[in-house]
Amino acid sequence: MVRSAAMAAALCLPLALPSPAAAQSAPDTEPLVSALVADFAQAFDSADYETVFAMLPPGIAAHFAKNAGLTMAEFQVQMGKMTAQIMSSVEIVDFNMDMEAAVYGTTPSRDYALIPTSITMVTEDKTIEGQSQTVALSENGSWYLLRVDTSEQRSLLYELYSDFNGIDIPEGKMEITTQGQ
Repeated sequence: MVRSAAMAAALCLPLALPSPAAAQSAPDTEPLVSALVADFAQAFDSADYETVFAMLPPGIAAHFAKNAGLTMAEFQVQMGKMTAQIMSSVEIVDFNMDMEAAVYGTTPSRDYALIPTSITMVTEDKTIEGQSQTVALSENGSWYLLRVDTSEQRSLLYELYSDFNGIDIPEGKMEITTQGQ
């Protein structure tokens, strides 16, 4: 159970934050997605990880909770605690969702945006630099964010949200270096 929850944390950080604004057609999504990203940054910066995990896209959250043998409420609490523990040993040097480079689109079921995302973290004697895509998606009138940077994450998105099949989401890159090099 804990192993599955840890895997969910690794796959999803940084994750999600819905906007109470209703999903709009693609031309109207930019201000909603910008506000969503600002809300996410505030929650992430304040280390409110339980709230972050409570706001995963519903299909993704249900999948991880079920695989971990947890209720949704238990999943949210466990992921918040685990993420806080993991993040206590990491210094985030830089985190950026590049809204100027975001690409907006519409699937047959929803509006979405692909947001280039970068992060630089330091832990112990390592610097980790990552480049990925964050998918902003609308579902049932709310907006959510999901980082997608591995083929496994992309496959899970395509499996649980089949309307994304055929949308190219580039695989992320991660570089780990030793400090002082």
